[in-house]
Amino acid sequence: MIRTLRHRARTRGLTAILLSVAAIWPGCDGPAPGLVASPNGGAGAGGAMVNSTTSAPPPDCPVEPPVHGARCDPLMDPTVWCSYENLEANACANARCNVSSWEVNHSLCGKPEPGCIGAGEDAGLCPENTLCVDSTIPYPLCTPHPSWDCPRNPCEHEPLSCACAGFLCGPFLECVAAEPGGWITCGPKPPGPNPPIALATGQDQPIEIVVSDEHAYWLTWYEIRRVPIAGGSDELFATVGGAARLAIDTSYLYIADQSTHELRRISLAAEKEDVLATGLPLLHDLAINSDVALWASTSSLSSVPITGGNATPLLMDGGIAELDSTHAFYSAYPPSIYAIPLSGGPPALLSTEFATQMTLDDTSIYFTQWGQQLSDGTVFKIQKSGSQAISLAASQYQPGAIVVDDSHVYFARDDSYIMRVPKQGGAVAIVAAGAGYGAPQSLAIDDTHVYWTSNRDPPCGSVWKIAK
Repeated sequence: MIRTLRHRARTRGLTAILLSVAAIWPGCDGPAPGLVASPNGGAGAGGAMVNSTTSAPPPDCPVEPPVHGARCDPLMDPTVWCSYENLEANACANARCNVSSWEVNHSLCGKPEPGCIGAGEDAGLCPENTLCVDSTIPYPLCTPHPSWDCPRNPCEHEPLSCACAGFLCGPFLECVAAEPGGWITCGPKPPGPNPPIALATGQDQPIEIVVSDEHAYWLTWYEIRRVPIAGGSDELFATVGGAARLAIDTSYLYIADQSTHELRRISLAAEKEDVLATGLPLLHDLAINSDVALWASTSSLSSVPITGGNATPLLMDGGIAELDSTHAFYSAYPPSIYAIPLSGGPPALLSTEFATQMTLDDTSIYFTQWGQQLSDGTVFKIQKSGSQAISLAASQYQPGAIVVDDSHVYFARDDSYIMRVPKQGGAVAIVAAGAGYGAPQSLAIDDTHVYWTSNRDPPCGSVWKIAK
């Protein structure tokens, strides 16, 4: 799969040079090796471009572009690009259902020479505090550079070279060569001292991941698979009827199966399976402690004894949820985070922030929040007893999955970064980066490693680990 980024460097009173690079995405055997020079344009990452100027959109394309990040169903909504033109302010858009949410990219259209033309006209295409680089691809290429309103010829006063134009290769690659005619060739950076390790490749849309002392377990649409965390062959562990959630302790893997509305557990030795509860409502989240499992739907929370028994309704509200030994914590609409005693009683409002995902330690709740724009997501911390939300990491690119250990908060971003920040606040650092690994879908940790699933176009999903 090839994505071509065409960089038109602007000059003041000089002829603009054309800097163009093409990202090559291989099969399922590993991350992208890098960028190479290419004169050809591209249709965007993944899927076929549906061009409304030459053919009508497919019948299942929405009439208007959906909202980026809104939920979708890949079985009901288009997974190829739908194209829209002649929107407000001479804008174009492309949209597709990517896993479970709409991916919507905007660009300018209708110009004789499309490209980055300045902050004024392109300002609405890039997130706040970022600036336009290029709008010739199906989405604007934006940069957090604080001083440029749009990149001019980076080699305006000297011959084209990697020294002055190499930054266009981005954070994952390095400039290999600069060629006559305004082309630069970008290749992979040498591996660092802590490269990620692929535990499993060729997976069909791996989603949630949990780990034990010996194995990593992950969920696909209809299977639960596992692989030794030390490395080896992956194997089928169990099947599910469709959407599900996972939880794990030292002895069992717990499976909330939405298709059967039942909660069951399987011993990690794969010797025994128990159905713990049936007839449960539509699944949204699952959490466990040493005594109970919490089944969360979008409209209710129910607890089930971890050894099996009748479900006990806690309240008629629900959402993303977590458990400690005494309370359930959940995020609901309107934006809010609540705590409710497992022994019964009314919920207590802890915060008016909304959580995309959350996790706990002994004293605090840590959660991600996507934000309204691509790069204004935040990682927050609040006390379990309720407190003002403390921002640990701001201006993040759509942070999602989140886990904690004794010292750090680890979170995944939708631009293929895994980051960490000290639990008490401090500098945000990169743990793993690389678009070739795909956007991380779920995170898990043990004492030494971070694990994640990468959900690229099937069957190119993969399972990874990296040393902390």
